[in-house]
Amino acid sequence: MTSYRLNLGWLWLLIQILFLIPAYSQAPEEVIASRTARSKVFFDRENDTYFTRLYTKPVHYRDTSGCFREIDSRVVASSHPDYAYEVARGPFKAYFKED
Repeated sequence: MTSYRLNLGWLWLLIQILFLIPAYSQAPEEVIASRTARSKVFFDRENDTYFTRLYTKPVHYRDTSGCFREIDSRVVASSHPDYAYEVARGPFKAYFKED
């Protein structure tokens, strides 16, 4: 006669995974179409709500196509032949020589 034993450890693990461990919460997503120079709008899927972050200084600039892009003020290697460095992205271009 074969005897089967129920392994309650596996059953308890399955219950924890399905019911007791909270679901992974997603970070709110930015609504890029709602950007302004000094604000970002986010949608929180967990609560089905929108919220806005306001800034005292510009965090976006309008590019040549009319879309707001993130300002990136890092100094990076320049593609311009006369300059060694330039500001990555922003409303103005700034170039710097090596010396």
